[in-house]
Amino acid sequence: MRTTLNDQLAITAMAYRFSSQRSREHLGDELDLYFQITPTANVLVIPIVGLWKPQQGAKALYGESGMQTFLGMIVSFGW
Repeated sequence: MRTTLNDQLAITAMAYRFSSQRSREHLGDELDLYFQITPTANVLVIPIVGLWKPQQGAKALYGESGMQTFLGMIVSFGW
């Protein structure tokens, strides 16, 4: 069976939606686990993540709610 370009794009879009939804759900858990493992690094990780992961990339990976979680953490640290 041959797939058309539209079929391929639809399959890619479905995979991207699944991936971004999964990433969005687990972002908070992954950060919580990191902070529990290395409690002294809490202040250092925010600027490193902010420089390492550009805002566009973070939105693409984690979606809008992931970006709000990330920005909320920065605000909660008083930056």
